[in-house]
Formats: sequence, structure tokens, C-alpha cells
Amino acid sequence: MKSQENVIKNKLQIVITVGDESGIGPEIVLKALSSDEISKDVDFLLVGSKKILQDTFMRLKTLGIKNIVDPNNYKIEDLNIPFETSNPKSSFGNASFFYLQKAITIVKKNPFSALVTGPICKKSWSLAGHNFSGQTEVLAESCGTKDVGML
Repeated sequence: MKSQENVIKNKLQIVITVGDESGIGPEIVLKALSSDEISKDVDFLLVGSKKILQDTFMRLKTLGIKNIVDPNNYKIEDLNIPFETSNPKSSFGNASFFYLQKAITIVKKNPFSALVTGPICKKSWSLAGHNFSGQTEVLAESCGTKDVGML
């Protein structure tokens, strides 16, 4: 399958990282995308595990949650990040770090794009050897700036 980086130019694209998939990130993404207030003129690209998004969708459906979207209806940049069952927190931290890096690469290539980041676990990043205090610092380094702030 071709990478989702080759998107239609001149159309607004919002790239969404799912964040730490052992937390609430996938659920938040699936619920947020169900909003009636989202413009239909926007192209969404999810960066995360397709399997985890699908599993989250099925779990929420079995719980009776109705206001969620089916991830199969969205483009997903499904990265194959090795998972160590002996250290799941580290593995989820590693995956969320690489999801962010991939999303930054995609956004930098498309001037009509924006990035939305799902929640991460900073401790899991640390356990995986990614020594950043958070996503803002990764974004700053990727953009070559030191003057940053977070809201």
C-alpha cells in the first residue's frame, strides 16, 4: 500500500496522532471525529495502529457508545512499530513517539495541513528512551526553534 503522504494537494488535511494507545487516545479520536461540527471539506489522516483503532471501535460499540466513527472510513498511516510484551509501557511510549515523528513529516510536506496530537504518557516515552519533556519539545526540535509555548 502506498504511503498516505501523497495526498491531494490544496485540500485542507488534518493529521491526527492517536497518542499513547494504552490510554484514552484512540477513544478520544473516534469520538471527536463523530462531531457534527466538523466540516466535510477536510481530509483526515490518522497516524497510529489500525488494529488498535478497530479494536477500540468494536469495544466502544459493544458498550453501546453511538457517537463514534468507524476507523475503516478514514485514511490511517498504520506504522509497524515492534511491540515488546515484556515491557508494554515502553512499547506504547515508543509507538506514540514514532507516530508523532511520522505525523510531523507528513505535515511538513503539505502546506495545507495541520497537526492534532493525541495524549501521550511522558513516563512511557522516558521508559522507551525518548528524552523529551513532551510533544511540544519534539515539535520545536523538528521545526528548528527554541521559542515555543503550549496552550
